[in-house]
Amino acid sequence: MSVYSEKKLDFLVIGAQKSGTTTLFKLLEQNSNIYMPSGKEVPFILDDELFSKGLGFNLDLFFSKGNPSTRWGTVTPHYLSDPRSANRIYEMLPSIKLIVILRDPIERALSHYKMSVRRGLETRSFVDAISVAMESSEVNKARSLNIGPDAESQTYLVWGEYGRLLRKFLDLFPREQLLVLFSKDLELYPEQVLSKAFNFLGVENVKIKDPEKRYNAGGGNKLLSYIRAIRYLPFARLIWRKIHPNTRSALFLWLNELGGRKEAGQGRELDNLELVEKMRNYYHEDAELLSKLIGEELPWLMSVCEEKK
Repeated sequence: MSVYSEKKLDFLVIGAQKSGTTTLFKLLEQNSNIYMPSGKEVPFILDDELFSKGLGFNLDLFFSKGNPSTRWGTVTPHYLSDPRSANRIYEMLPSIKLIVILRDPIERALSHYKMSVRRGLETRSFVDAISVAMESSEVNKARSLNIGPDAESQTYLVWGEYGRLLRKFLDLFPREQLLVLFSKDLELYPEQVLSKAFNFLGVENVKIKDPEKRYNAGGGNKLLSYIRAIRYLPFARLIWRKIHPNTRSALFLWLNELGGRKEAGQGRELDNLELVEKMRNYYHEDAELLSKLIGEELPWLMSVCEEKK
């Protein structure tokens, strides 16, 4: 029997990808009342082999260094995007607390696109990639994709459909089990956002070092891209699977921090006002759904309204 058979995970940060989850992870882990595996992302719920072995096995694997008296959790942004996640999380952890941090979906799509370019997965211009992604056949296909290398360059738009994605969770979990944060608030008011998160998790509100610091702003480097590419080669899979999952995750987090840099020229693509307007229209219904689901106004829509006054 697992030594952690009586312990459950307390929380999951489920996303969104490219919305500040690494920064949130780095700030949350400074609270000694919280324990998270050092590699940040441990998506065992989406790993068929690990998921089939049950919660106790995965707690032994990833949380062997954790004090059971602390709050245990992971930060795994792909949980929001993968269509399998909500049902699997509910099956394994129906009482768990969920945290999501959301970014303007247009900015998120651009950041996601630039990450794919750095990884050698994308050669199209941003305009061309988004134009194709808006085609109805592409939208439907992208929404059905599980997490993986094949999905990276096809999901720029649909992974920003927060209303659609969160509805899957809120169809299963009570609203009070979900905390919604916004990356803009984390950037401007980090201490207030962290206080809200600590209160939600039921831990002491502690003083955080360098709360304004941003982590992994560039989303990776060439060395990391090469490692990601190599690990999918058949001869490398056997070796890769023999490395402890915590070590694999920690390696990627370290490489991201080593090569992280502020994304250059982010405004250039978004200077295309016609494209931005098309993207705003694309997200309009989903934004209304999201606002209704969470009972809050969306900061990126409020800023747009201010600009139009």
